Amino acid sequence: MSRDRQGGRRSDRRAFRPGLDGQPALESRLLLSAAKVHTSAAQVSRRIQSFVKFGGSIAHIIDTDGDVFNVAIQEGGRIRAQPMSGRRARLIVEGSTPASVVSINLKTRDIQKGTAHDYQNGQARGDHVLHIGEIVIKTGQISQILGYQTAVLSGPINVSSTAPVDRIAFFRFDPGASITTAGDLDTLDSFTDLNLGNGGSLVVGRDLNWLNVGGNLIIDSGSTLTTGRDIGLVAQPIKGSDPGGAGGLVGGNVIINQGGSFVVTRSLQSLFLVNGFTSIQGTISIPFGSSNYFSRGGILR
Repeated sequence: MSRDRQGGRRSDRRAFRPGLDGQPALESRLLLSAAKVHTSAAQVSRRIQSFVKFGGSIAHIIDTDGDVFNVAIQEGGRIRAQPMSGRRARLIVEGSTPASVVSINLKTRDIQKGTAHDYQNGQARGDHVLHIGEIVIKTGQISQILGYQTAVLSGPINVSSTAPVDRIAFFRFDPGASITTAGDLDTLDSFTDLNLGNGGSLVVGRDLNWLNVGGNLIIDSGSTLTTGRDIGLVAQPIKGSDPGGAGGLVGGNVIINQGGSFVVTRSLQSLFLVNGFTSIQGTISIPFGSSNYFSRGGILR
């Protein structure tokens, strides 16, 4: 037994000891929850990094806030990525067919033994969406582009083939986003806002069969939502997280600012439901089926 114990008291290992300047010294402790933080290459460069895997079927992307994505292409084609301004990525699709599907998937961090409290610098601050400034489809053919909860679009997608595009889905469409198809677009999904500003547009060569917007649909000056024929001609089935339907469903408001336009060249064939209000300072044109447009919060002019 130690001398301290024999003397009836424990060792004074936690006794007060003043610092060199006469002030109390802070007690040093090691917290069991302390995390090790590592600086990633993406944080150092502040640029998108990308690597091609499996012969071009996957573009492995590290964005500027440390999030990691696997962008895969199936049913024919190759994909790669390039950095763009504004910390965005350009996706380049080659050899695609009318059946090709591009899917944008957030890659979760692999947890290995002994690393439960190790985090990459910026991992907690990541927004977990890939910011895309352009998707180049060199053949002009694609079936689906899927980033419903994983990607934001702020630039152009041009599908020059007249073959139908089955589905395009993004978390959000920011000003500058522009989608052009020569043929039908069966399903267009925006998990939150579809903001056609800064020259952005949605131009469908034939029919837009189902438009599903979780937030607001905004059309600013110089921007347009235009269909070459109809909206809601053919009902669409459930596709992943999309509920399916015909016509349109906007969870928030429709705002058409001065100089913006919403143009259905032929007919609104099915219900286009706006859960909020519709503000029209620009142009809305629906030659036939305008009674199918219904705004719960009213129409403001």
